[in-house]
Amino acid sequence: MNYYRNLDRNWEMTPFLDDLRPSLPSLYIGGAVDPSNAFNKPAFDTLENTLPNLRGKVVLEGVGHDSPEEEPEAFNQKLLEFLAAL
Repeated sequence: MNYYRNLDRNWEMTPFLDDLRPSLPSLYIGGAVDPSNAFNKPAFDTLENTLPNLRGKVVLEGVGHDSPEEEPEAFNQKLLEFLAAL
């Protein structure tokens, strides 16, 4: 909970990270019924701008915010496929 309480301070302390874009291969795995983004469509559609080496987007149907816990087999299968392709 303290992560969320300190969110504003974290942003204030890390302005040097504002334009940083991770270059490592990335995979997005999310749940279709995640209430935290409930599909934040603009962010999802432009994910490649944040992660220039994005290799894929996986949306698990019927899954919420904790996709590794809600559907561990499906999550692990997608993750292992991604890792094997590297």
